[in-house]
Amino acid sequence: MTNSIMALFPTADLLLGAPESDVERAVLLVFMERTDDPFRRMTTAQAVAIELFQRDGYPYDVQKRNAVDRAIGRASKKLEDAGLIEEPDADNGKNGYRVISEKGRAAAREADYPAVKTPQCVHTRAVSSVPARPCLEFFSVW
Repeated sequence: MTNSIMALFPTADLLLGAPESDVERAVLLVFMERTDDPFRRMTTAQAVAIELFQRDGYPYDVQKRNAVDRAIGRASKKLEDAGLIEEPDADNGKNGYRVISEKGRAAAREADYPAVKTPQCVHTRAVSSVPARPCLEFFSVW
């Protein structure tokens, strides 16, 4: 099964050292992969983190496993707050299951992911005087 997190961050250290927006984008792509999988259709942040340490994944280390779990949880929370993932229905949503939203699909295809998360009334360059890091090198994988 495809896992965008493993493709982008082949080690737990790379994932844990990555900027939060890069982790969020990778987690968003995993939610899209799981939503598009006819045998799954939904997933939880915890399941995304657990998969990273299964066969052919990261070597198991309790401290790294806990840190990765927190990083994936934070990323999922931000994605949900931004409306990029959502509850699939009332029953499964109560249990933590999420699917990618239409807005999330658009963001997954968007080259300037941080701008998608920013409210439309705020231009991303107004938030910081430092120019945004070029996205092309990060998103050239897609």
